Amino acid sequence: MTEYKTTISWGKGTEKETRSFTVDFKNLPDNAKEKIIAYGCQRVFNDAVGGKDKFDTFDDKCKFVEKMIENYENGIIGRAPGAPKVSTLQSTIYKLARAALKTARAKAGKDMKTFTGLDKIKQLEILDKVITQLPGIEAQAQAILDAQRAAQVDIDLSEL
Repeated sequence: MTEYKTTISWGKGTEKETRSFTVDFKNLPDNAKEKIIAYGCQRVFNDAVGGKDKFDTFDDKCKFVEKMIENYENGIIGRAPGAPKVSTLQSTIYKLARAALKTARAKAGKDMKTFTGLDKIKQLEILDKVITQLPGIEAQAQAILDAQRAAQVDIDLSEL
């Protein structure tokens, strides 16, 4: 495939305009292709590791990027093939469980290195056990999602 589509937008809500453009790579000189690929590469990895609470340490973040690179080299893009997609509610429940585990470990004088050093399956097994010890976690997660949705409203900025 040599043609790629990019879309830009302007405005919000019902006033939003969008326009798509097609870029045909076979018409671009090598330096333009290299610039686009380098920028896209940086965005893919930065977007994947962005966010303050996603990793406990810089080393954990680096390990994640190394695993991403390994996956890309093996043709695995995004989630592993056949891996189930986790719902937003379930993802929020896991984030709450992870935060509770981190707090409990800190109170016990332990960091998260032994946890983050485990493979993802083992981490999920531990988080599932943590979840069973947190009554009301699903309702708490749903309340967080509801509050986030309520905050996502269009604000009229014309008089601000």
